[in-house]
Amino acid sequence: MDEATRLDVEKLFSLNEPAARVRKQRMLEASLPPDAAREFAALMSRYDHYQEAQFQQLPPGEAAHSRADAMAQFDRLRALRVQYFGALLAERLYGAEEAQQLKLLAQFPIDPRP
Repeated sequence: MDEATRLDVEKLFSLNEPAARVRKQRMLEASLPPDAAREFAALMSRYDHYQEAQFQQLPPGEAAHSRADAMAQFDRLRALRVQYFGALLAERLYGAEEAQQLKLLAQFPIDPRP
């Protein structure tokens, strides 16, 4: 499992209503060897729970007004990923994206307030 796997899972979630997603998930699982099918089902379940937690704890549209705010949001998101996927799998799924986000955050304007 890697970033490409995560992107495929995200597509499955974002492009399908729940019933269609479940049908497609079952079709994919049926095409995989038993161990891979179990891993895929577990990943889908983890991702579903992660996504719910993400929307509850980091609502869409929550703006960052400073680098500190942006880093706090990033840290909360990273902590959720580790919580739901474990440190190793979170790194494999999100590591490249997080590295790029950190580079962008370094360019975020520093809040002039004390």
